[in-house]
Amino acid sequence: MKKTTIMTIAVLFLIGGLLASCAQEPSTETVTVTTPGSNVTVTATTTATNTITATQTVTVTSTAVPTVPAPTETAGALAVLGGQIYSLQCDVDYCHEGWDAGGEEEFAGYNYSVYKTAKGFFDFVKLYMPNSFPGSITDEEYVQVSAFVLTELNKVPSDALFGLGNLSTFELE
Repeated sequence: MKKTTIMTIAVLFLIGGLLASCAQEPSTETVTVTTPGSNVTVTATTTATNTITATQTVTVTSTAVPTVPAPTETAGALAVLGGQIYSLQCDVDYCHEGWDAGGEEEFAGYNYSVYKTAKGFFDFVKLYMPNSFPGSITDEEYVQVSAFVLTELNKVPSDALFGLGNLSTFELE
């Protein structure tokens, strides 16, 4: 080996040793990520004590998914209640017209397959309706409004059990 190469390696080891021996305050960074719609949280903490040593800890936590009770009422029974909510929350001057005054035609031409299931329709309605204050009614009321719209348009049989526990079983065309 050439003398300059040996010298270069020795200098690099010397500089590396000096850097490693320099006292630095530990640096810690923590990142926590929770996926929307998930019950899993991942936390990663990295602590560097100097330029060479680092420790990383990853913690994964999961919470129990709440169980949704099985439906006990038919879509038709819920639709009666949903029609009342619809007339109070949806059938207003600046939103949907009255069901009797053209609402059926308004909704009949719509492509419900974009929601895939009654659960997708429920999620959309809950996220965006009523237009003036989305998310302002209870989940049960959103189920009732969904039953109202979907049974009126023959997307869901009125005699089928319908509720939060089985919305994903009703495929929409």
